[in-house]
Amino acid sequence: MQTEFKQPVVKAVYAFKAKKTFKLTPADRMTALVEMSNAIVRAYGKPVPLVEFQNINGSHSGNSYYDPQANRIVIQGKLSIITLLHEVAHCLFGASQEKAWDWSVGLFAKVYPRQFASLTQDNETGMYMGNANFRTPNARITPCVA
Repeated sequence: MQTEFKQPVVKAVYAFKAKKTFKLTPADRMTALVEMSNAIVRAYGKPVPLVEFQNINGSHSGNSYYDPQANRIVIQGKLSIITLLHEVAHCLFGASQEKAWDWSVGLFAKVYPRQFASLTQDNETGMYMGNANFRTPNARITPCVA
């Protein structure tokens, strides 16, 4: 997982982290996630996608997705930073699950090294468990934040 990241991208994720988003209301956390997403996409000179939150109930975020025709990210279940980063990666780099996986997990690990190190990987599913959940590149979609 040796991905290089543009400085404005890293800065946007650190700005999100500095907001101590786990202490925010869900509405404020959603706003912070959208602000981070917009800053990242702008750093690549791409059109900013619409980010929607549906059925936010704390469950897994594995049904989240990026719709390239509508340039829309839909986050479902859990407000996960890793899931949002994964879907942003699809917006930036296309359909490759492996690229989205490497980029989103690598960026999370760079900015949140302690939290990343505390995750454990399920041997059967490949899903990482802890304060943040995400799936392996073989999974349909990476789960997101709560």
